Amino acid sequence: MLDLGLGTDALWSDLAFAGVVASAFAVQGTIGFGAMLVAVGVGGQLMPLERLVPIGLLLSIPPNLLLIARDHRHVDRRLLFGRVLPAMALGVPVGVWLLGAAPDAAVRIAYGAFVAALAVRELWRSRPGGSGAGAPLDTPRALGLLGVGGIVHGMFSTGGPMVVTVVGRLGLDKRVFRATLLALWLTLGVWTATGHAIAGRLDAETAVRSAKLLPALAIGTWLGDRLHDRVDPARFARWVQGLLVAAGLSLIIRALLG
Repeated sequence: MLDLGLGTDALWSDLAFAGVVASAFAVQGTIGFGAMLVAVGVGGQLMPLERLVPIGLLLSIPPNLLLIARDHRHVDRRLLFGRVLPAMALGVPVGVWLLGAAPDAAVRIAYGAFVAALAVRELWRSRPGGSGAGAPLDTPRALGLLGVGGIVHGMFSTGGPMVVTVVGRLGLDKRVFRATLLALWLTLGVWTATGHAIAGRLDAETAVRSAKLLPALAIGTWLGDRLHDRVDPARFARWVQGLLVAAGLSLIIRALLG
């Protein structure tokens, strides 16, 4: 029986977390981001975030590597290496440190509020007659938002919303947008994993737990890749944002109730 360290060996708990992993990577395969937002936002109901984040981080590397091997021609390297990656990489070590320094309840409340607020914001922007993506941000605002995204990515491996706020305003082709983000997550994943390993959160036990979830990851990645060309990404993203609102509020309530 799969034991994910959930405090119980019950089969339903194991299957629930495997289902979360499969759903999370189906979302990322479909719209290019969101795997860790879903995995941490929903999976945070099942285990402490300090244990969950390294597991999800390890799981995120193989599918990103495979997809980038196929779609590397679509990566906007100038945007990735000249602007986005340097700004985010500086914030990652700060986030890795904060994850271990703050109490788990405080981390859950902060993350739940962060996820719910961003999801509500995106739902409002995507409503009929809404503002849409908006005009490109000026350089100082863009770099500042990406720096904050790096800190959040170091804590939860979920800096995607800040990146999408910046990159989503540039009018990139759908394939270029997805491939560039996947290349970013792959690079930051290795960098963040190094930080967690130094902090002692990423060890052999974490690797074993992640390996047991590879079948769920494979199913989710396969499904997301199929859905990418078959569903309306805007409608699908709205559904995901609704799920994240509920997950964020649930994390806050559970933390407050102890």
